[in-house]
Amino acid sequence: MIKKNPQYPILIAERSVAKKPLFIFLCAMLLGSLPCFSATYYSRATGSWALTSTWSLSAGGGAAGTLPAAGDDVVITSGKTVNILSNKTIANVTMEGGTLNFSATSTLSVTGDFSMNNTSVISGNGADRIMNVTGDFFVKPSANASIGNIFLSVAGTFSIASAATVNLTTGITSKTFGHFINNGTWDNTLFNVLISISGNFENNGTFANGLGRVFFKGATSNTITGTATGTSGITTFNAIDVTKGLSTTTSTLADQLADQNYILDVQTIISIGEGNLNLLRGTFKLSSASTIVPFSATNYDIPTAARLWNNGGTMNSTVSFKDWLLSGTLQNSAGTITVGVEVNDRLGPDPTGAVVISGGAVNVAGRISN
Repeated sequence: MIKKNPQYPILIAERSVAKKPLFIFLCAMLLGSLPCFSATYYSRATGSWALTSTWSLSAGGGAAGTLPAAGDDVVITSGKTVNILSNKTIANVTMEGGTLNFSATSTLSVTGDFSMNNTSVISGNGADRIMNVTGDFFVKPSANASIGNIFLSVAGTFSIASAATVNLTTGITSKTFGHFINNGTWDNTLFNVLISISGNFENNGTFANGLGRVFFKGATSNTITGTATGTSGITTFNAIDVTKGLSTTTSTLADQLADQNYILDVQTIISIGEGNLNLLRGTFKLSSASTIVPFSATNYDIPTAARLWNNGGTMNSTVSFKDWLLSGTLQNSAGTITVGVEVNDRLGPDPTGAVVISGGAVNVAGRISN
């Protein structure tokens, strides 16, 4: 049926399931002068994403007769499993329970947001199962969310609400986030999955990351903040890798030194496994009263593009440094740095290295030499 929209002086097709192709065609033709409407699809049965019988256009309704398309929204309902076998693009995904299963090599591109409610599961079996979320990823209050062995990339913020829990349940495939905010529980103790964060990290809950490493990346300055629950309000990291900035080992000296301007500023109490602070590019700045032991290897490296900056914490050594040739920058503006444990331990900046002391104390067991 054709009817006239009183708001616009042209004819449009009335929306119905059967006329969806005509509607999409008119939307494409009139984009910019008419609002185009998306549909919301609800899982009504366990089955393949690619089967119309899996979907309904209303909660609890009959089969849709059409499939979710780019620009549409999807709701995975409780008790239903939707299997993804090929690449799909969708606007927003809301899991009210149930399972989203990557049962074959495939990529799900979510151009909006992704939400997990109640008891929801994302499952898969390897790095060739991929989900890219352009917007934010929400784990809603009191949700029990399980994320399995898929590569998950969230360009926006990954947030865990109060009383919610995220369990990384299977596999070792890495997870990549923009910002990370935890007000509930993060549990990565089973498979120690590698986590990569390009924005800010905030923990106001329980951050149980097991033996997993956390990479802080990107050409931006960012912070680690929050007030952890549990053990003395300390956020515990097994290992932190700082790879902020843009340079490579073949970049000019100026470009490598410029990467020191990208700062990861730790403003809350943390702990790191002994010797598990790895600097490649950018600055690790400790602005809280944390005690860490970054110096636990005789060849601890601060490369040219990196800076280790103590601004209020305590950094200790547990091993001897006979000759530590420093290529990057070691800086102390508050707090205490202790280098070496024996009288013959020496700290020697090479031509690109620097020791900058503007406050606090730097204790070298032996001496600083050129």
